[in-house]
Amino acid sequence: MREIGVRYTTDGPMPDSSSPALPKKVHRPRWNTLIWSYIQEWPAVIPPQDHGTLVRYRIRGIAESGAEIWADEDESSGEPGLFCLWRGS
Repeated sequence: MREIGVRYTTDGPMPDSSSPALPKKVHRPRWNTLIWSYIQEWPAVIPPQDHGTLVRYRIRGIAESGAEIWADEDESSGEPGLFCLWRGS
């Protein structure tokens, strides 16, 4: 992957390529003894939201070829996985 990012919305629609993007910072690969392999983290932080806000977000990568790859795509529909966070009262 050349780039990994999070696209999110707070106003109802599903996040897509035109939704706000979160800054991400790649961490150097590090050894993980539990899985006996190197891992690389790409952390991102969604800005604080008011109570009652529904935050929808999707994780997207850009391959070296430039192809857009969304996390957890549904095999039958091709729809990217959607993750939600509700900050209720």
